[in-house]
Amino acid sequence: LIVDALAGLHSQFWDAPHSNPPIAALARDVPAFSFTVASRHFAAFADALGDRLSPRRRALYAEILAAYPAYRPAGPLTVVHGDAHWGNFLYPHDRVAHRLVLIDWAMWHVNHGVGDLAYTLALQCSPERRSWIEQPLVRRYHDRLLAAGVRAYPWAECWDAYRRMVIEQCLWPIVWHHFDLPAAVWWYALECTLAAFDDLDCAEF
Repeated sequence: LIVDALAGLHSQFWDAPHSNPPIAALARDVPAFSFTVASRHFAAFADALGDRLSPRRRALYAEILAAYPAYRPAGPLTVVHGDAHWGNFLYPHDRVAHRLVLIDWAMWHVNHGVGDLAYTLALQCSPERRSWIEQPLVRRYHDRLLAAGVRAYPWAECWDAYRRMVIEQCLWPIVWHHFDLPAAVWWYALECTLAAFDDLDCAEF
């Protein structure tokens, strides 16, 4: 249901800057915001974690921050929810009579649609769970986009865009730490995103 809802949203505004310039003009640049906060506060984040953040992870973060935005995918943009965690979906008791509904649109913006999936899966799923649901769900998302009329978006491009957007999710633990979210939130996200980075060979980008 979640994947279908996201594909339905994204397909409506596919290629948003060209198909709907007024909406695109209203959107905030959330990726630039997360990068700016993460880059300014990474040193404080690393100091706070001390030896809990390994030298390898410190070096990895330095590379991610230095490379931004070169690793971001090319291709069509759309309206995304921007905060697609499990708690921002209202799940229907009766799937026939009612649809799943997305709530809390404070972080909506224009971005690559697979960014919402990367936020949902790579940022919030344990490595074990993600390993067996990730590619099937991204494939389902891609199939739903095509069924909704999206064209010129081959599977290989979709999958590579998803992997690239996983890199972007690695910044959120730093941002959330800076804004004093509970450690249970940003620490879990840190472990999930860096595991996804390794599992999906995101260093390629």
